[in-house]
Amino acid sequence: MVEILSKAKVGSTLEFGAYEQDDNIIYIVAREYYAIGLKADGTVVAAGYNEDEQCEVSKWRDIVAIAASSHRTVGIKKDGTVVVTGKDESIRSEISQWKLFNDFRTLEQERIVAKEKQEAERIAAKEIQEAERKAFIEKEKAEQEARIVAQKAAREKEEAARITALQNEKAKLKTELPTLKGIFKAGRRKEVEARLAEIERELKKLTE
Repeated sequence: MVEILSKAKVGSTLEFGAYEQDDNIIYIVAREYYAIGLKADGTVVAAGYNEDEQCEVSKWRDIVAIAASSHRTVGIKKDGTVVVTGKDESIRSEISQWKLFNDFRTLEQERIVAKEKQEAERIAAKEIQEAERKAFIEKEKAEQEARIVAQKAAREKEEAARITALQNEKAKLKTELPTLKGIFKAGRRKEVEARLAEIERELKKLTE
């Protein structure tokens, strides 16, 4: 749990271990074996178990918030940087590089700016998503239209080839028809005439 100084009751006095009431301790974090206190002037005091150096806070200045775990104490300075003491050097080193805000006095404004930036990013992301959706729909539409055009062209090509084939067959049969004379060729003549009639019907259907 973290409490910011501006939300605490500055000037209050609490007993804290060996410290007197006039130390102006405004916020306390207590763990099982130790406790730390934040003072109104931005310094921090500690008392109790210190085997992991979690109570080494006497040199801290300009602190506006404190927090603690069983083996580690963390403070937030008014410039947004973080100080830490206690167990695990690697974790201390990582936490010490944090910067939560730029200036405690303008923290609220920074929050507003960050919120506005987040909202702008959300809107921008939504607009990008909408643009991508529209682009996808347009692409799908264009591809569908292209497929329709391609299918129509293929169908027309197929029909044109069929018409050509029928016309060639028609011409060949018409050339044959005058030669089909006599009683012995009557059957073939009927076949040719029937086929020519079929060709005419199919050509009419294809050219309508």
